[in-house]
Formats: sequence, structure tokens, C-alpha cells
Amino acid sequence: FACRYHGWAYGLDGRLLAAPNLREMPASVKERHGLRPVGLTQWAGYVWVCLDNQADSLAAQVEPQLRHRLGHLEVLERYRLEDLALAKTIVYDVHADWKAPAEH
Repeated sequence: FACRYHGWAYGLDGRLLAAPNLREMPASVKERHGLRPVGLTQWAGYVWVCLDNQADSLAAQVEPQLRHRLGHLEVLERYRLEDLALAKTIVYDVHADWKAPAEH
């Protein structure tokens, strides 16, 4: 896994393997900049990621709300969520820090 902007690269275990602009980075500092574990689950044909690795499961968070709104979870089956497909992608080329378009 690599960041195309910064050039930082990570191994499949999350360890920081390369930081080209920080060649003099001590190993002890490098160890602290690995990727952190995240919560991950599959539901309704999608992969869901939660940045809080200690959070309740997706089912525990979503199912009570779905029951409240729909009455029971079987109603979801008629929507066939697993069969949904991406209809359109829009790409913006913005010459700015990535946070600027994301925040505005």
C-alpha cells in the first residue's frame, strides 16, 4: 500500500517500509508510523471500514436503526443491496491540498 503523493509505502502487515523524503528516519520512529488496525466487515454485499477498531460491530450499530425504520430486517431483502452497482463516477482535478475540496 503506497501514498502516491508522499511516496510512503507500507507492507501488508501495516509496517512503514519506505518514506522517501525522510531517509534519515530512525527505526524507532519508523516503527511508530505504521498503519493502525481498523474494523472491517462485509454486509449486504459491501465492505465496511470503521476507523475505530474498538467500536461496536456494524450489525450492532445499524440493525437497531433499520428495525426502527423498517419494522424488521427482512424488508431489506427486496432492495437487493448486494446487486447495486456504481452508476456514475465524477473526477475533479483540483490543484489544492486534498482537504480543501473534501471540506468545502
